Amino acid sequence: MKTFLQIVFFWACSKAVAENLTYDAAIHAAKSHPNAAQVIELGGHLRGVARYNRPPESNPYYKRIQNALLSIPGHARYFQEAIEREQEAVKDYPTTTGPRVSYDFNRTRHFETLSHLPSPETIAVLGHFLADEKDTPKPLMTPGSEWGTNPRANSYGSAYTLTNVGL
Repeated sequence: MKTFLQIVFFWACSKAVAENLTYDAAIHAAKSHPNAAQVIELGGHLRGVARYNRPPESNPYYKRIQNALLSIPGHARYFQEAIEREQEAVKDYPTTTGPRVSYDFNRTRHFETLSHLPSPETIAVLGHFLADEKDTPKPLMTPGSEWGTNPRANSYGSAYTLTNVGL
């Protein structure tokens, strides 16, 4: 009869094996025929590994995923295009609506992913966003008017990310 600890250990090990297979599959797919969805998914894996492992390099998959992304031509542009595509789609929405809140959440995640991709291409993309003031919130947002997520401009996200890229 298995003890509780044996069952928990088996569950934890099988979960780790499944995560590693997911990482391997995502790396292979993104490197063999990169497209936006695959690169963004791989970026999500990089972000997750970095977030839950301190330092990120303590997880062997961090460097594998990071190197895979950095080896893809146009790796940073995929994130730029995703931000700009969604920015255009929600430009007429108030800041408190679902699509706009989703956009703010997604672009924050994309900037976070870029902070783990130290490359000249990443710096160029972040430099591009330094001049992007489209999402600047209205001054003095007050409760009852357009109170909500109070989004920051892409220039803010870009500047913050540049301080964390680690070049």
